[in-house]
Amino acid sequence: MFDPAALRAAHADDLIEFLQHWSEELDMRSARLNADIATHERRERAFRLWMQNQRIECEQLHQSCQQTDSELKSKARRLAFESKVF
Repeated sequence: MFDPAALRAAHADDLIEFLQHWSEELDMRSARLNADIATHERRERAFRLWMQNQRIECEQLHQSCQQTDSELKSKARRLAFESKVF
């Protein structure tokens, strides 16, 4: 016959083994998730820094273009004035 105590002990051992395996799997998934989150955050910070640098570079180029435009307009006015004088 079946020994109920032995059957319960075997079932308890199986359950403990299952729960330990499940716990280890959850720990691995959690570690993977945390690593993925850290990677994402690192990439996000790098992208924000890159975007900031791009924005600064664009602003500098815009200022340079405005200055060049102003200089060209000034030279054009001077040339127009000089050509009327002669």
